[in-house]
Amino acid sequence: MTRDKPIVIRVNQDEYEKINRYAKSKDLSVVQIIRDYIKGLPKNPDRADATRFICWSATPLPLTFI
Repeated sequence: MTRDKPIVIRVNQDEYEKINRYAKSKDLSVVQIIRDYIKGLPKNPDRADATRFICWSATPLPLTFI
């Protein structure tokens, strides 16, 4: 598939440094990080919202530390 649609965003200095540090730690480019994030988005946002609601409305399990 041809990539011919640009996306331009403005970030502040902290956001810029954060995404660059993260990309560097994963040995990836910032573009690869953003593309991977987009690929992970649900194809059907309405269904994803319902799933998120179910997960967040569930009773949390107690944590046990050993």
